[in-house]
Amino acid sequence: MFQLVVFITVCLIVVHGATEFDPKKTDYCKITCGKNVHPSCNCTRSGNRQEFNLKQSNEFRKLILELHNEARDKIASGNETRYDLTSASNMMAVSYSLELEYFARCFMRNKFVGERDKENCVVMSNGRKVGQNLYGTVGNQSNVSWVEEAFEEWMDEMQNIQMDTINNFTMPVEGQANFDQFTQLMWSTVNEVGCARIYTADTKKNKYVEPYESAILCNYGITILKDQNLAPNTLGQPVYKRGKPCSECPENLKCNKRYHALCGEIAPVPTSAPYALDSSKAMTSKKFKSLTLLVVTIFVSFLL
Repeated sequence: MFQLVVFITVCLIVVHGATEFDPKKTDYCKITCGKNVHPSCNCTRSGNRQEFNLKQSNEFRKLILELHNEARDKIASGNETRYDLTSASNMMAVSYSLELEYFARCFMRNKFVGERDKENCVVMSNGRKVGQNLYGTVGNQSNVSWVEEAFEEWMDEMQNIQMDTINNFTMPVEGQANFDQFTQLMWSTVNEVGCARIYTADTKKNKYVEPYESAILCNYGITILKDQNLAPNTLGQPVYKRGKPCSECPENLKCNKRYHALCGEIAPVPTSAPYALDSSKAMTSKKFKSLTLLVVTIFVSFLL
Protein backbone atom coordinates (compact mmCIF):
# COMPACT_ATOMS: atom_id res chain seq x y z
CA MET A 1 0.00 0.00 0.00
CA PHE A 2 2.84 2.40 0.88
CA GLN A 3 4.43 1.84 -2.55
CA LEU A 4 1.09 2.60 -4.19
CA VAL A 5 0.76 5.89 -2.30
CA VAL A 6 4.29 6.88 -3.34
CA PHE A 7 3.47 5.99 -6.95
CA ILE A 8 0.33 8.16 -6.93
CA THR A 9 2.20 11.07 -5.34
CA VAL A 10 4.97 10.93 -7.93
CA CYS A 11 2.48 10.79 -10.77
CA LEU A 12 0.60 13.83 -9.48
CA ILE A 13 3.85 15.77 -9.15
CA VAL A 14 4.74 14.90 -12.74
CA VAL A 15 1.31 15.96 -13.97
CA HIS A 16 0.96 19.23 -12.10
CA GLY A 17 4.59 20.15 -11.52
CA ALA A 18 6.08 20.48 -8.03
CA THR A 19 6.79 24.20 -8.29
CA GLU A 20 4.86 25.10 -11.43
CA PHE A 21 4.25 28.82 -11.81
CA ASP A 22 0.67 29.88 -12.45
CA PRO A 23 0.33 33.57 -13.43
CA LYS A 24 -3.44 33.31 -13.09
CA LYS A 25 -3.02 33.38 -9.31
CA THR A 26 -2.12 37.07 -9.52
CA ASP A 27 -4.06 39.62 -11.56
CA TYR A 28 -1.15 41.66 -12.87
CA CYS A 29 -3.55 43.95 -14.72
CA LYS A 30 -4.61 45.33 -11.33
CA ILE A 31 -1.02 46.35 -10.54
CA THR A 32 -0.66 49.93 -11.71
CA CYS A 33 1.90 52.69 -11.22
CA GLY A 34 0.04 55.92 -11.89
CA LYS A 35 -1.12 55.66 -15.49
CA ASN A 36 1.20 52.74 -16.23
CA VAL A 37 0.07 49.12 -16.10
CA HIS A 38 2.17 46.09 -15.24
CA PRO A 39 3.82 44.84 -18.48
CA SER A 40 2.62 41.30 -17.72
CA CYS A 41 -0.98 42.46 -18.12
CA ASN A 42 -0.53 41.83 -21.86
CA CYS A 43 1.73 38.99 -23.01
CA THR A 44 0.43 38.82 -26.58
CA ARG A 45 3.25 38.54 -29.10
CA SER A 46 3.27 41.64 -31.31
CA GLY A 47 5.08 42.49 -34.54
CA ASN A 48 7.60 39.90 -35.73
CA ARG A 49 9.12 39.23 -32.32
CA GLN A 50 10.00 35.58 -31.79
CA GLU A 51 11.06 33.86 -28.58
CA PHE A 52 14.22 31.79 -28.85
CA ASN A 53 13.98 28.00 -28.62
CA LEU A 54 12.00 27.43 -25.41
CA LYS A 55 13.05 23.77 -25.48
CA GLN A 56 16.43 24.98 -24.23
CA SER A 57 14.86 26.49 -21.11
CA ASN A 58 16.46 24.09 -18.62
CA GLU A 59 19.93 24.68 -20.03
CA PHE A 60 19.27 28.42 -20.19
CA ARG A 61 18.08 28.65 -16.57
CA LYS A 62 21.03 26.64 -15.25
CA LEU A 63 23.49 28.85 -17.11
CA ILE A 64 21.84 32.03 -15.82
CA LEU A 65 22.15 30.82 -12.23
CA GLU A 66 25.73 29.64 -12.60
CA LEU A 67 26.86 32.92 -14.13
CA HIS A 68 25.18 35.03 -11.46
CA ASN A 69 26.20 33.01 -8.42
CA GLU A 70 29.78 32.50 -9.58
CA ALA A 71 30.20 36.22 -10.26
CA ARG A 72 28.54 37.26 -6.99
CA ASP A 73 30.67 34.78 -5.06
CA LYS A 74 33.84 36.09 -6.69
CA ILE A 75 33.00 39.68 -5.77
CA ALA A 76 31.80 38.81 -2.26
CA SER A 77 34.91 36.74 -1.51
CA GLY A 78 37.22 39.56 -2.58
CA ASN A 79 38.74 37.35 -5.29
CA GLU A 80 37.77 39.72 -8.12
CA THR A 81 41.14 41.37 -8.76
CA ARG A 82 40.46 43.24 -12.00
CA TYR A 83 39.31 46.40 -10.25
CA ASP A 84 39.49 47.98 -6.82
CA LEU A 85 36.41 46.40 -5.22
CA THR A 86 36.23 45.00 -1.70
CA SER A 87 34.61 41.84 -0.36
CA ALA A 88 30.94 41.76 0.71
CA SER A 89 29.54 40.63 4.05
CA ASN A 90 25.86 40.28 3.08
CA MET A 91 25.71 39.02 -0.52
CA MET A 92 22.80 36.65 -1.14
CA ALA A 93 22.90 33.57 -3.35
CA VAL A 94 20.26 33.79 -6.09
CA SER A 95 17.63 31.26 -7.17
CA TYR A 96 15.75 31.12 -10.47
CA SER A 97 12.26 32.64 -10.47
CA LEU A 98 9.56 31.58 -12.93
CA GLU A 99 7.61 34.71 -12.04
CA LEU A 100 10.51 36.95 -13.05
CA GLU A 101 10.99 34.86 -16.19
CA TYR A 102 7.31 35.34 -17.00
CA PHE A 103 7.67 39.13 -16.59
CA ALA A 104 10.65 39.15 -18.94
CA ARG A 105 8.89 37.04 -21.56
CA CYS A 106 5.73 39.17 -21.53
CA PHE A 107 7.66 42.42 -21.85
CA MET A 108 9.91 41.11 -24.63
CA ARG A 109 6.98 39.65 -26.59
CA ASN A 110 4.73 42.70 -26.40
CA LYS A 111 6.42 45.97 -25.45
CA PHE A 112 10.14 45.60 -26.09
CA VAL A 113 11.57 48.20 -28.50
CA GLY A 114 15.29 47.82 -27.90
CA GLU A 115 15.46 49.28 -24.37
CA ARG A 116 14.57 48.44 -20.78
CA ASP A 117 11.07 49.06 -19.48
CA LYS A 118 10.85 52.82 -18.90
CA GLU A 119 7.44 52.69 -17.24
CA ASN A 120 8.99 51.26 -14.06
CA CYS A 121 5.93 49.20 -13.20
CA VAL A 122 7.46 45.72 -13.01
CA VAL A 123 6.26 44.62 -9.58
CA MET A 124 6.41 41.13 -8.08
CA SER A 125 3.38 39.49 -6.49
CA ASN A 126 4.94 40.38 -3.11
CA GLY A 127 4.61 44.08 -3.99
CA ARG A 128 8.29 44.80 -4.58
CA LYS A 129 9.71 46.47 -7.65
CA VAL A 130 12.07 44.62 -9.94
CA GLY A 131 15.44 45.57 -11.44
CA GLN A 132 16.28 44.92 -15.11
CA ASN A 133 19.36 44.27 -17.21
CA LEU A 134 19.36 44.25 -21.01
CA TYR A 135 21.83 43.23 -23.67
CA GLY A 136 21.25 43.24 -27.42
CA THR A 137 23.09 42.80 -30.68
CA VAL A 138 22.50 42.19 -34.38
CA GLY A 139 21.96 38.78 -35.95
CA ASN A 140 20.13 35.68 -34.79
CA GLN A 141 21.99 34.63 -31.65
CA SER A 142 20.02 31.51 -30.81
CA ASN A 143 22.90 29.67 -29.12
CA VAL A 144 22.55 29.60 -25.34
CA SER A 145 26.28 30.31 -25.00
CA TRP A 146 25.57 33.83 -26.32
CA VAL A 147 24.17 34.52 -22.85
CA GLU A 148 27.76 34.49 -21.54
CA GLU A 149 28.62 37.35 -23.89
CA ALA A 150 25.73 39.38 -22.52
CA PHE A 151 26.72 38.64 -18.94
CA GLU A 152 30.31 39.73 -19.53
CA GLU A 153 29.06 43.04 -20.91
CA TRP A 154 27.19 43.66 -17.67
CA MET A 155 30.17 42.59 -15.58
CA ASP A 156 32.55 44.83 -17.53
CA GLU A 157 30.69 47.84 -16.16
CA MET A 158 32.53 47.31 -12.87
CA GLN A 159 35.45 49.24 -14.36
CA ASN A 160 33.27 52.36 -14.30
CA ILE A 161 32.27 52.23 -10.64
CA GLN A 162 33.89 53.66 -7.51
CA MET A 163 33.61 52.35 -3.96
CA ASP A 164 31.72 55.52 -3.03
CA THR A 165 28.90 54.31 -5.29
CA ILE A 166 29.04 50.82 -3.78
CA ASN A 167 28.59 52.38 -0.34
CA ASN A 168 25.92 54.88 -1.40
CA PHE A 169 24.28 54.10 -4.74
CA THR A 170 23.69 56.88 -7.25
CA MET A 171 22.73 56.55 -10.90
CA PRO A 172 25.29 57.47 -13.57
CA VAL A 173 25.02 61.11 -14.60
CA GLU A 174 24.90 62.29 -18.21
CA GLY A 175 28.26 61.75 -19.87
CA GLN A 176 29.35 59.20 -17.27
CA ALA A 177 30.01 55.58 -18.25
CA ASN A 178 27.27 53.15 -17.25
CA PHE A 179 27.55 50.92 -14.21
CA ASP A 180 23.91 50.43 -13.22
CA GLN A 181 23.59 46.98 -14.83
CA PHE A 182 26.61 45.74 -12.88
CA THR A 183 25.05 47.01 -9.66
CA GLN A 184 21.72 45.35 -10.51
CA LEU A 185 23.29 41.91 -10.69
CA MET A 186 25.48 42.60 -7.62
CA TRP A 187 22.77 44.09 -5.40
CA SER A 188 23.31 42.19 -2.16
CA THR A 189 19.69 41.53 -1.15
CA VAL A 190 18.61 40.29 -4.59
CA ASN A 191 17.89 36.59 -4.20
CA GLU A 192 15.93 35.81 -7.37
CA VAL A 193 16.53 36.20 -11.09
CA GLY A 194 14.50 35.32 -14.18
CA CYS A 195 15.33 36.02 -17.82
CA ALA A 196 14.05 35.77 -21.39
CA ARG A 197 15.39 36.12 -24.93
CA ILE A 198 13.78 37.49 -28.07
CA TYR A 199 14.62 37.69 -31.77
CA THR A 200 13.25 40.44 -34.02
CA ALA A 201 14.15 40.17 -37.70
CA ASP A 202 12.94 43.66 -38.63
CA THR A 203 13.69 46.13 -35.84
CA LYS A 204 12.81 49.14 -38.02
CA LYS A 205 9.31 47.84 -38.63
CA ASN A 206 8.83 47.54 -34.87
CA LYS A 207 10.29 51.03 -34.33
CA TYR A 208 13.15 49.90 -32.11
CA VAL A 209 15.26 52.66 -30.56
CA GLU A 210 18.25 50.28 -30.80
CA PRO A 211 18.67 47.72 -33.61
CA TYR A 212 18.77 44.73 -31.26
CA GLU A 213 17.73 41.81 -33.41
CA SER A 214 18.73 39.45 -30.59
CA ALA A 215 18.19 40.54 -27.00
CA ILE A 216 18.20 39.14 -23.50
CA LEU A 217 16.52 40.73 -20.51
CA CYS A 218 16.98 39.65 -16.88
CA ASN A 219 14.75 40.67 -13.99
CA TYR A 220 16.06 40.87 -10.42
CA GLY A 221 13.83 40.50 -7.37
CA ILE A 222 13.92 40.36 -3.58
CA THR A 223 11.79 38.03 -1.45
CA ILE A 224 13.66 38.28 1.87
CA LEU A 225 13.38 40.81 4.75
CA LYS A 226 10.25 42.78 5.66
CA ASP A 227 10.96 46.19 4.14
CA GLN A 228 8.54 46.49 1.20
CA ASN A 229 10.64 49.30 -0.28
CA LEU A 230 13.57 46.99 -0.95
CA ALA A 231 14.55 47.06 -4.62
CA PRO A 232 17.75 46.84 -6.65
CA ASN A 233 19.51 50.14 -7.41
CA THR A 234 17.74 52.09 -4.68
CA LEU A 235 19.25 55.57 -4.41
CA GLY A 236 21.21 56.17 -1.22
CA GLN A 237 21.46 52.48 -0.31
CA PRO A 238 24.64 50.38 -0.44
CA VAL A 239 25.03 47.91 -3.29
CA TYR A 240 26.52 45.62 -0.65
CA LYS A 241 28.12 45.93 2.78
CA ARG A 242 31.89 45.85 2.87
CA GLY A 243 33.36 43.26 5.20
CA LYS A 244 34.22 39.63 5.83
CA PRO A 245 32.37 37.38 3.36
CA CYS A 246 29.14 35.89 4.69
CA SER A 247 29.53 37.56 8.10
CA GLU A 248 26.35 39.70 8.02
CA CYS A 249 23.84 37.50 6.25
CA PRO A 250 20.24 38.81 6.15
CA GLU A 251 17.82 37.01 8.48
CA ASN A 252 20.78 35.14 10.04
CA LEU A 253 21.02 32.89 7.01
CA LYS A 254 23.93 30.48 6.83
CA CYS A 255 26.69 30.54 4.23
CA ASN A 256 25.92 28.71 1.02
CA LYS A 257 27.46 25.23 0.87
CA ARG A 258 28.77 25.66 -2.67
CA TYR A 259 29.38 29.40 -2.88
CA HIS A 260 30.95 30.01 0.51
CA ALA A 261 30.97 33.82 0.27
CA LEU A 262 27.21 33.95 -0.38
CA CYS A 263 24.29 33.75 2.04
CA GLY A 264 21.39 31.30 1.92
CA GLU A 265 20.58 28.21 -0.08
CA ILE A 266 19.74 28.02 -3.78
CA ALA A 267 16.40 26.49 -4.74
CA PRO A 268 16.47 23.70 -7.35
CA VAL A 269 16.39 25.05 -10.89
CA PRO A 270 12.79 24.82 -12.18
CA THR A 271 12.39 22.15 -14.84
CA SER A 272 8.80 22.85 -15.84
CA ALA A 273 8.22 24.11 -19.36
CA PRO A 274 7.83 27.88 -19.78
CA TYR A 275 4.24 28.94 -19.25
CA ALA A 276 2.28 28.58 -22.51
CA LEU A 277 1.48 32.16 -23.53
CA ASP A 278 -0.10 31.29 -26.87
CA SER A 279 -3.71 30.14 -26.43
CA SER A 280 -3.38 27.05 -28.62
CA LYS A 281 -0.30 25.85 -26.75
CA ALA A 282 -1.91 26.58 -23.41
CA MET A 283 -4.98 24.54 -24.36
CA THR A 284 -2.80 21.64 -25.59
CA SER A 285 -0.81 21.66 -22.36
CA LYS A 286 -3.98 21.67 -20.27
CA LYS A 287 -5.50 18.80 -22.25
CA PHE A 288 -2.28 16.79 -21.93
CA LYS A 289 -2.23 17.18 -18.16
CA SER A 290 -5.90 16.22 -17.88
CA LEU A 291 -5.35 13.15 -20.06
CA THR A 292 -2.30 12.10 -18.06
CA LEU A 293 -4.20 12.45 -14.81
CA LEU A 294 -7.04 10.34 -16.23
CA VAL A 295 -4.61 7.58 -17.26
CA VAL A 296 -3.02 7.59 -13.81
CA THR A 297 -6.44 7.40 -12.13
CA ILE A 298 -7.55 4.45 -14.31
CA PHE A 299 -4.26 2.64 -13.71
CA VAL A 300 -4.51 3.07 -9.94
CA SER A 301 -8.13 1.85 -9.92
CA PHE A 302 -6.98 -1.45 -11.44
CA LEU A 303 -4.34 -1.85 -8.73
CA LEU A 304 -6.78 -1.33 -5.85
